[in-house]
Amino acid sequence: MSNQGREILDEFVKEFEISFAPSVPRIVKNGDKHAGAAWSKYLSEWVVEKLDYNLYCFELPMSDESRSPRLDAAIWRNKKDRKGPMDLAIEWEWDSNKVEKKFPYGDFNKLLSQSVAAKVGLAIIQTRIDGRRGIKQAEKTVSNIKKFYKENRKDNRPVGVIEIRRVSTKPECEFQCRFHDLNNENGEMSESKELEMKHPLRYP
Repeated sequence: MSNQGREILDEFVKEFEISFAPSVPRIVKNGDKHAGAAWSKYLSEWVVEKLDYNLYCFELPMSDESRSPRLDAAIWRNKKDRKGPMDLAIEWEWDSNKVEKKFPYGDFNKLLSQSVAAKVGLAIIQTRIDGRRGIKQAEKTVSNIKKFYKENRKDNRPVGVIEIRRVSTKPECEFQCRFHDLNNENGEMSESKELEMKHPLRYP
């Protein structure tokens, strides 16, 4: 496993704990069809502002074909390395239903593809707990991603998942963040850990 790749992933997760703090009102509104766009906009701006990288490409085609699938984000530490492997390939999804049913087999699979030359693959997803399903959907989503990774990993690059889990809606909206390390420094899947967010994602 690349020590540099491990360093890149650890740095990202640490900065996420320290400075990730969306405050866009739409993010927390139930049923707002623009909520996903608000999350994506904030994340894109946060990546550029907070991370010490020099080149960012959002919606990057995976090949030269006109209808090629796109990565949500590709990041290089140095512009001069643009022709080499990207440091970080990122895919995100904010719709909890799509995350459960489609993400593991679609967008997440891009992070494992050998056509994506990346030192690190990172998925950022939103799940939720609700009164009817409790934690079942959220836990199944994470389980599906881990199972797909085990069955389809192509190489030994570090791959992780940041899960932003909505845990309450009334009287306030709250999210808890977890990190799932799918390929740690020993080449194994680590126990998931709750991130200690400096700015708790809690909204009145």
